[in-house]
Amino acid sequence: MLEVLVGGAVDPETGMVVNMVALDQAVRALAIDRFDHTNLNLDPLFVNLVPTTENLCKAVFSLLKGALPAGELEYVRVEETENNFFQCDGASR
Repeated sequence: MLEVLVGGAVDPETGMVVNMVALDQAVRALAIDRFDHTNLNLDPLFVNLVPTTENLCKAVFSLLKGALPAGELEYVRVEETENNFFQCDGASR
């Protein structure tokens, strides 16, 4: 499971920090379509990096950081199992 938290000022016209459809499209295009059910060893981001869930989480954060339609990326969380998850924010990169 991939969780993305975006923060920021609420747009007075829309009442939202970010349009959820646009956010979903960005996350799908940049992360889910790229990494879901793939061999991470074959992805260019992991040529010189061990494809652990921790490193995947950091990679997804980096991909999304400057590409969101609005708001500020607060963190990315990748849940590997119900007992095992990793979270990356700007400070932990």
